[in-house]
Amino acid sequence: LEGEFADLEGWNAETDAATLLSNLGIDESKHDQLMEEISNELKVRVLLAQALFGNPDVLILDEPTNGLDPAGIQEIRDLLTDLSKKGVTVFVSSHLLSEIEMISDYLVILRRGKVIFFGKTEDLLLQSRATITAIPQNPEDMAKLHSLVESAGHQARIDSKELHIQANPEWGSELNKLAFENGIVLREITPVRATLEETFFELTEGTR
Repeated sequence: LEGEFADLEGWNAETDAATLLSNLGIDESKHDQLMEEISNELKVRVLLAQALFGNPDVLILDEPTNGLDPAGIQEIRDLLTDLSKKGVTVFVSSHLLSEIEMISDYLVILRRGKVIFFGKTEDLLLQSRATITAIPQNPEDMAKLHSLVESAGHQARIDSKELHIQANPEWGSELNKLAFENGIVLREITPVRATLEETFFELTEGTR
């Protein structure tokens, strides 16, 4: 595997390559193997080691966790976070929006070759439709609670024992007050933030 670094400028077979491979969790016993002899997961790690060679200021990665098991994904996630803290700018292209949500400070979202969002991940998530999940103490109060919420100007739907309300989390206290004033005791009020995946589909509605 160390031979995969031979064409890189400044390569040092005895130190740099071995250190990078070890830092990415590749056991020293595998350093003399050929790329054809190792698993897809280890190939991903070797390619990442090549990308990190020379301590770059900017790193561009395409689906860096593809082919990795959950433990490997966590290791790569920690690695990218650590690089960011050290001042390295990391660009990640991925279709795994749950992974992107966990590691990205900024997002560029493309749809049919056009940029439909560019900015902070946090700002995009705040723009999404927030919801509140409410559960009345008495299940028989569900229909009444649903009517009260919609009369207050919020869309809501009943899902089994839960009422899902389109409203900002701050409205939770008003919801509790509204229910109490109408003789309904709420057993649970839970603000639910939309995931990046849900926000993406919301953002691209009507553009498929």
